[in-house]
Amino acid sequence: QRLRESPTEPVAVRVPDGEHDQYLLRQGYELPAAAGGLTLVLLRDITETARRTARAALLDRLVEQAQDGLYTLDERGVIDFCNESFAATLGYEPAELCGEHASTVLAAGELSKGQATVERLLETPAQESTTVDLTFCRQDGTERTLSINYTLTHDQDGNYSGLLGVARDITERCEREREYQEVTERLNFAVEGAELGVWD
Repeated sequence: QRLRESPTEPVAVRVPDGEHDQYLLRQGYELPAAAGGLTLVLLRDITETARRTARAALLDRLVEQAQDGLYTLDERGVIDFCNESFAATLGYEPAELCGEHASTVLAAGELSKGQATVERLLETPAQESTTVDLTFCRQDGTERTLSINYTLTHDQDGNYSGLLGVARDITERCEREREYQEVTERLNFAVEGAELGVWD
């Protein structure tokens, strides 16, 4: 005979099993009245699926909580993912940047610099990553210098499909280096123009 009712909502059940728990999907089917009102329970082992899901959730959490900015571009240069840190550095929410071209947040002239970096990587198959400093324009119009580690991505056929960027804000460091260089240049100028002898 056919089952009398539709199946109950499936429920995932964790079964403690020493170091590695097992996960089962439990679903019940009510049997016809002739069977005494019993319920047929089917169990399906979903341990591997549950573990993959847990690992993916952990990875998502790590990406979102990473202090470094993380983002991906497709082969056209469109941002198809960025984490909270990357977006916040530029004064945006992640959803505001996804779907936008990289030129939206790059300062004038920086897009060609980024494209040249990708082209160099494509011309050197043995090297799939490199670091480049780029100036970005925040939503409020101010600029930040980010050190970007580019890693190229490829499709199943080995064709270039975009890149993964890991971004670190180095604006303050660059400003300190500029200030140090200016002080050094002024000191050298003063020493060269001094009428008195100067010894170390």
